[in-house]
Amino acid sequence: MDRRSYRTYRQLYEIMQASLPSPALVVFCRCSAEEVLRRVSGRGREYEKFYPKDHLRLLGRLYDEWLASADERFPGKVFEIDSEATDFRNDAGTLDAVASEISWQLTNRSNQMSLQLDGLASESTVGPPETHFLVSARRPRRNARRLKRKPVVYIAAPFTGRASAAKAEAPGAESTEAPPSDGRSQSLWEVPALHGVLDAQHREFLEWIEALVQSCDCDTFIPHRDINGWGNKHLTPEQVAEACTAQVFLSDLLIALPAASFGTHYEIGVAVGYGLSTILLIPNGSSTSYLMEGLSIHNFVQTIRYGSRKDLSDRLRLEVNKLVSVLKE
Repeated sequence: MDRRSYRTYRQLYEIMQASLPSPALVVFCRCSAEEVLRRVSGRGREYEKFYPKDHLRLLGRLYDEWLASADERFPGKVFEIDSEATDFRNDAGTLDAVASEISWQLTNRSNQMSLQLDGLASESTVGPPETHFLVSARRPRRNARRLKRKPVVYIAAPFTGRASAAKAEAPGAESTEAPPSDGRSQSLWEVPALHGVLDAQHREFLEWIEALVQSCDCDTFIPHRDINGWGNKHLTPEQVAEACTAQVFLSDLLIALPAASFGTHYEIGVAVGYGLSTILLIPNGSSTSYLMEGLSIHNFVQTIRYGSRKDLSDRLRLEVNKLVSVLKE
């Protein structure tokens, strides 16, 4: 294809792409280059005989790059089918089962991995198909990409309960904010207020965890610092929720101190729903929510109960190193 033809096709693609709606689900049928070559050779198409030797492997690499991009653009919506283990080309029953699971993902939990709790669902509960063909595509693709970068670890912890600065004043207090320019009245509670600056002791502990994690060859993200400036930034709840959610999807591991923090529970929920490896840190003698105690049903969620920093250091470093080795396989 000459440059002019390519430019024409590229312009047509950009026009069409801009008008396309966001996909509800992206399903990719994965197959090894060797099996694809075998299937292609059996189709008897003359033009396919002239493919260069490494053509299919190159296409596979390009698909991986495209899928990585799609996974970031549409987090939680990209899934894979192992089309070697599930060869539904000549099996109508298997094809129907795959279609059934895709339908279930679209209508129930398109952005979450399947959760099976035997014996807990009532007979009237509509659940996922018995056989699961779809798996989150983020893990195998990200594994390939992780060889080129360090894993990103999101460190979640309580904020408001550990903030030392004054919080918003009570209703009726005089606001220090300037009134709207259009003359409308504006109460204090219509103006987003700083909810405090993180106290030094809690901040130091989070930075200590960060240093430990970085020693395991990881990059780190602390939302209290990297989004909220330790409480010095004037952000709305919507801005914080959007930024935290997006960063969880971009991370490879979440380490959290759940305590009784609603915000941290939310971050953990997003991570677990997305199938993200998660480590919960709970001091001995401390309690957290009843639900948080049960998250060990997921094999990608680990709970570390600790006494001293030395105890936490040894165990957390061990768990992080184990997860990093898996991510880099």
